[in-house]
Amino acid sequence: MLENIGKWAFVACDGIDVFVIPPSVNVIGDAAFSACKKLTAIVTEAGNPVFTSMDGVLINSITETLIAWPQGKPVQKASIHEGIKMIAPRAFTGNTQIKEVALPASLVEIGESAFSGCDNLVRADLPDGLKIIGTAAFYWCRMLEPSPIPQSVENIMPYAFSNCLAAAAFSVDSANPFYSSMDGCLYDIRNAALLAYPLDSPAKEFTVAEGTRAIGPDAFMNCVTLQGLTLPEGLESIGQNAMRNCDALKSLYVPPTVQTIGKDAFTQWEGSLTLQVREGSPAHSYAKENSLPFDILP
Repeated sequence: MLENIGKWAFVACDGIDVFVIPPSVNVIGDAAFSACKKLTAIVTEAGNPVFTSMDGVLINSITETLIAWPQGKPVQKASIHEGIKMIAPRAFTGNTQIKEVALPASLVEIGESAFSGCDNLVRADLPDGLKIIGTAAFYWCRMLEPSPIPQSVENIMPYAFSNCLAAAAFSVDSANPFYSSMDGCLYDIRNAALLAYPLDSPAKEFTVAEGTRAIGPDAFMNCVTLQGLTLPEGLESIGQNAMRNCDALKSLYVPPTVQTIGKDAFTQWEGSLTLQVREGSPAHSYAKENSLPFDILP
């Protein structure tokens, strides 16, 4: 008697149109049906006490979690039922059908990579009451125009909006005590960190706000328009991939206050970035250790 369907159990099973879940199944792992491109429905048989199916979408009725949205379901607008509190990790990952998601007022959490790689997703309005936006939740949603961050959001995990190439600006409800927007960027107030720069901004020059102590991972990654970037004195850390593939950026001064620099923070795809550093600073050491072009400032 089948009781447990493990994590990634049927990932990329492209030949299957419909999955039928028997009444005996009481555990289904994350991403169990991810990347099944032809899958149009997940059906639960009568008598299952944990899982149910709504229009072919798999729901955990006990935790009120949307577990999986079939990738082959032929709809461009995904309307999620009211009462759903969580979208499970990777529930929509890689879905190229949907262009819009209607998120319910009941939603509290968007799980890790829930919508990552949804290339055609343009709109997903975040509801009041949402508290958690998981790691890489909207990662590589190339067409997404991010909606305002509600007052209720308490945690935006790393990479949540990385590589949203159509983002012209981020905005945050002014009453949110944890996050803010400034000059179109998304900031974490608690950690004085710049989390995301709007990659569709036409700006050629940008100055990070004074008082910022950290640049988050992927914060400027794939920003191909910036030709000048000014980092504030007092900055302490620069995350992984933070300025990766900023190919128009030719020179960058890294303050000596920066103590931590993540992997590939300054790696370029086609450009050639020269770091401006102080002799003996952590940035100087980083440049030498990673064979990056640098100039020592007097």
